[in-house]
Amino acid sequence: MAIQASPCLFTGPDDSTLGPARHLLQLHAGNQLTQVGLLPHQVVITYEDLNEKIEALKLSQDEDCGDDTVKSGILNAFHGRQRWRTNRQKPTRVPGAWVQKMACTFGDFLSSYSGIVEVVKGVDSQYGGLAYGMLSALLSVAVNKGQHEQEIEDALDEFSMAFPRLQNLRDIHPERSETLKRLVAKIYGEIILFTHDCIKYYNATSSGRLKHTTLHPPKVGIQPKVATIRRLLAETRWESEVLMQRQIANLAQHTEELKKHSQDLEKKLSELYELETRKQQDSDERSVTNFRTMLGIQEEDLHCDHKRYKSLLDEAFADFLLEQDRPYIMTLEMLQAEEPVQRWMKSRESGILNLAGQNWSLVNNTTLCWLSYVAVLLSKPCASGNEVVATYFCQATATIWSAKRPCIKNVVMSWLYQIAKSNPQLLRPGFENIARLLTSQMWTEDAEGALDATRDIFHDFISGLDRSTRVTLIFDRVDQCCLSEKSDPSRFDLDTVLDWLISLAGKAPCTLKILLITHCQPQQRGKMVKKRKHIAAIESGLLIQKLDWDQGADQ
Repeated sequence: MAIQASPCLFTGPDDSTLGPARHLLQLHAGNQLTQVGLLPHQVVITYEDLNEKIEALKLSQDEDCGDDTVKSGILNAFHGRQRWRTNRQKPTRVPGAWVQKMACTFGDFLSSYSGIVEVVKGVDSQYGGLAYGMLSALLSVAVNKGQHEQEIEDALDEFSMAFPRLQNLRDIHPERSETLKRLVAKIYGEIILFTHDCIKYYNATSSGRLKHTTLHPPKVGIQPKVATIRRLLAETRWESEVLMQRQIANLAQHTEELKKHSQDLEKKLSELYELETRKQQDSDERSVTNFRTMLGIQEEDLHCDHKRYKSLLDEAFADFLLEQDRPYIMTLEMLQAEEPVQRWMKSRESGILNLAGQNWSLVNNTTLCWLSYVAVLLSKPCASGNEVVATYFCQATATIWSAKRPCIKNVVMSWLYQIAKSNPQLLRPGFENIARLLTSQMWTEDAEGALDATRDIFHDFISGLDRSTRVTLIFDRVDQCCLSEKSDPSRFDLDTVLDWLISLAGKAPCTLKILLITHCQPQQRGKMVKKRKHIAAIESGLLIQKLDWDQGADQ
């Protein structure tokens, strides 16, 4: 198991708080710590080396092999083969069941103490070699002697639970507490001295150990260092907790500052977004206004006011609302019950619905048509959801004379303006060419050519909408519209308009629904659809018709 890189708690090798550790390094350099006689002075032991030997020692106790194999493997790992062979016949030297427990205890101790070692080692790798080398010697002696020393093992076990973890030291090292640095250096040194005393104790001969036990028992030589280390560890833990609490408080304050800064940025971004949105809205509104002005459309266009138009229809057909023996006026239920209407409304494809009929015979005081209620009714439900509705009521008054009929270009201009009003982003690329074509003299000189030219412009314009958008164009009272200002006011060429609408719907970039409402006598209906193009559109489903929807008492 590789250990993480050392954190830089100390400022450098000359840090004054490193005094205790530096003193031990000087003793080691003067061979005053190598008197234990186990490792040559030049041998450098690393954390990985020592940890590998501990793991090997643990595994050796689990394998099914003889004591000779176990001992040989252990001593080969710690370079002590000759010393073990000299004493292998002594019964008191044979490793017992405690060896594995000792290895586990020592491994836990090493894992915990390595945090201290790595911090000190961060300024000079020699500190690591000294500490790990001394621990390696202690483990070798303990295993070689085969002597169970509960007091030493208990001390190692206690220390392993009390050492500050390397990650904790890593987290708080930016504080650079002088107190913490002194404590870490002292703990580093005291553990080495404790290890040195333990090695000397283990290395004593049988008589020497007896003498040491009688005159200077372990609790006299080792226990004071255990007490010192215990005190230093407690102080270190306290200092670490203080620093951690301080750092937590600083982090909390920094977090609040970042949170406030984030909120300020979010507020500024929101303000900028709102500002840009308002700018864009203002720009779009100006574009829509300019577009309307260039097309010459009044701000309150009666040809698009479905509420006012419904009032006109209600007034014209008021008698049918009061008398039960009169024919009903159009209702939404009646409309939705018609099969052609259902097909047109439910289809997801572009299509044209052509409705024609006449009023009840006794309705002779108005030129309005009862089927115009269809245009009013569909102008509202079609506007819900992802849909755009553009409506044009050719007859904006109760009666209309031929000379007052609107031209087809007025219908096209009104449709484009209504679409732009609800989707002003369509005007951002520019609209001068559209306005120029719709207001050109070509409508006077060649109305059919001008109408044909607007098809591509219309397609380009609505191509800016999402492909899932449904565009509905309502053309009420086609019979009250003329092709151009020079056209015969008493005649309307439905064929030309229907040709254009079929080509418009057939190649639309999105779903395009077109509703046509016409008031016509029965004798005129046979002439309404006669071209092959119209018949082909009917056969393909692009054109759906109901040309005999008359208002009658049997409705």
